[in-house]
Amino acid sequence: MNTVDRFENQGWAVNYPNGFTYNGTSYTGNAFSSNAFIKTVCGITNATSSDNINSTGCPWCAVSMLILYKGNLSNETGNRSNTFYAVKETVTKSSNGTTFAYARKNFTANLGRKSITITQPNNTISLNDAIIHLSGGGFVMFCLTRPKGMHFVLAEGIDNSKTNALDRILVIAPDGGIKRTLGEALERGKVAANVDNILTMRQIS
Repeated sequence: MNTVDRFENQGWAVNYPNGFTYNGTSYTGNAFSSNAFIKTVCGITNATSSDNINSTGCPWCAVSMLILYKGNLSNETGNRSNTFYAVKETVTKSSNGTTFAYARKNFTANLGRKSITITQPNNTISLNDAIIHLSGGGFVMFCLTRPKGMHFVLAEGIDNSKTNALDRILVIAPDGGIKRTLGEALERGKVAANVDNILTMRQIS
């Protein structure tokens, strides 16, 4: 079974690293609640004033979890700087141009003196394909419906003691970093644990 390092809750204070500056301007405080993080630090100039990681950043955080895992990096090193920089790399390199919209782009994150490649095929797979991929050591990004909008979670393992697919698939969600079954992740979003509430499933590595 794969193991993904625990990731910081989106709602926690993920601060700018101590002494962080960008283009000569110093930034402090909670970066993930800051629109300046998206618009200025990450260069997504067309982001709306309400865009920030806490409110709409689950896909970038889910990708960032995989960056930390593949790089064998702690999320709390240096005032949580690895978390900060993993999300910065993901937003900067996996958004849709200057618009704060998640795009499934392949990119290389440069973090902790490491180059970490993220591959995101632009395809949709079946639930059975997802189980096969996870059983082989891969990862799957699920987009789940919510009463208002959607939510992304990273699937990272299989519990072969269960028979129901939604109970077998283990996910890590950015909102808390807690390992749950896919069915539990759906119910946490106040929708039924039903495959019809899965919008997309895609391989990621």
